[in-house]
Amino acid sequence: MEILDHRVTEAQRNTMDKLELENRISERIIKCVESILPVHQAQLLTHLKLTGLSLGLILNFNTDLMKKGIKRMVL
Repeated sequence: MEILDHRVTEAQRNTMDKLELENRISERIIKCVESILPVHQAQLLTHLKLTGLSLGLILNFNTDLMKKGIKRMVL
């Protein structure tokens, strides 16, 4: 019988605490913002790399049409 080590390092714990602010739905990361800035795109790419996921969305609810406020990023 193999014993698996499930200990989490402090750096991993800090990263996961920060990622708890984001929503994971069906293996995608969704980030909601008031306006889409380059820093949000960089954050989303970082989150995708850290989690190993390939698809992320940035949602801006501060638009007249929702389709104008969606930025889809694929890693």
